Amino acid sequence: MTSSDYSKLVIWCPTAETDTRLYCLAQNPCYRNCMTAKGYFQSHMLDYYLGTGMETPQKPEIEIIEK
Repeated sequence: MTSSDYSKLVIWCPTAETDTRLYCLAQNPCYRNCMTAKGYFQSHMLDYYLGTGMETPQKPEIEIIEK
């Protein structure tokens, strides 16, 4: 996250342990498309709810293409 004046990068580090594992946000197609449109500024678009009480999102189908 960036500060309101974009002068600082704010990094949140949770201290509570969890068994919840989510895929990287950059793998989310909606989030990734927004990053492409805005450069690498923090995207605000997701195609699922990310927060308290959320259901585990379906993992996107991503293929690694080798040369």
